[in-house]
Amino acid sequence: MNAVKKESIIINYPDFYECACGSKAPLTYQDITTMFNNKKITVEHVPVYICLENHVKLARLTQVKLRNKLKEAYSQDKDRIRF
Repeated sequence: MNAVKKESIIINYPDFYECACGSKAPLTYQDITTMFNNKKITVEHVPVYICLENHVKLARLTQVKLRNKLKEAYSQDKDRIRF
């Protein structure tokens, strides 16, 4: 398992996720760029699962933290922020 520290909470991510297509999706880290309130923001080093069919899965906690990071970057007028 890989651990990511969230403030004072450590989130343990399993090494693999069983994809809906039936294949295993290994944990990897990617930069995610998206529009937030009409501003393009990149969140760096986001933990994601990607299977061989290129299906992408984010854990629910990752989705929540990603949204919080987007809000934080937007409020600080940044175009990049570390997950």
